[in-house]
Amino acid sequence: MKFVRLKITNRSGRPRQLSVTGYWEWVLGELRHKALQHVVTELDPMSRALFTHNAYNSEFAARVVFVAAARRCEP
Repeated sequence: MKFVRLKITNRSGRPRQLSVTGYWEWVLGELRHKALQHVVTELDPMSRALFTHNAYNSEFAARVVFVAAARRCEP
């Protein structure tokens, strides 16, 4: 598991807009070039989490990888 916490403080005194983007290249197999065509992703509308699996990998077919973000605004 990997958890990332990003804390940003606006000290400019002016309102700002911020966008945070993440990038993952899911392999879910031994070799990227062999597994890539079998990786399936889906977005869960309720949690807005991105779920990924590779049903063609016999060793890990039942496993799911996910990524999600939570927004918390502090006063």
